[in-house]
Amino acid sequence: MNVVRELREKMGLQQKDLALKIGVSQPTISEWEHGKKDPSGERLIKLAELFGVTTLEILGIPIDPAQKNAPRTPPTDEEIQFALFEGVEGITKEDFDDVKNYAKFVAARRKGLIN
Repeated sequence: MNVVRELREKMGLQQKDLALKIGVSQPTISEWEHGKKDPSGERLIKLAELFGVTTLEILGIPIDPAQKNAPRTPPTDEEIQFALFEGVEGITKEDFDDVKNYAKFVAARRKGLIN
């Protein structure tokens, strides 16, 4: 069974209810549950927060229970580059610095430090 569907049903939510909670359409929830698309970005984070799981678990990547509560080490710049750009080739330092600065901006906005 799809993880999003399983978690949604455990919470007793209909697709339309979940869609309203995270700001997407009901057909989008259906696409996620049928494996046609994966949630990404802010929606993935909202799902993880709502369900109390990790973003990896939402995507169906199993997590070792011992690791779930273990302290997390921040990813290296190379790991971030690989995840964002599907590799590290061709990414300039300036481009990557722009990405990091934007991520800091978004984090500060989410915390209510800026509008």
